[in-house]
Amino acid sequence: SIVQTYAYWIIGAISNSPKTLSRYVGYYKGIQSLGACFAWIIEAGGTSYKAQLLICFSLAVIFIPPTYVVATCVKDEGTEDEFVDEEGREKEIV
Repeated sequence: SIVQTYAYWIIGAISNSPKTLSRYVGYYKGIQSLGACFAWIIEAGGTSYKAQLLICFSLAVIFIPPTYVVATCVKDEGTEDEFVDEEGREKEIV
């Protein structure tokens, strides 16, 4: 769950637009579901638990450098002022 929380933090830091964030989260959930699909396929294929552990561990290690690059490139975009007009009322998001 730490990885998922970290992923949502990065997604939230990329944009403050609900429309953009919903697209990013949809993409993330799609990739997450694809990973679950592959896990079921590997399990159904009769792969040993030790091999499954090695696959998961290898993928976790392989994705450390790209995750670091993304985390260092993310800048907090936007402020709450984007959604409030001069009179303090919320702007309609289209």
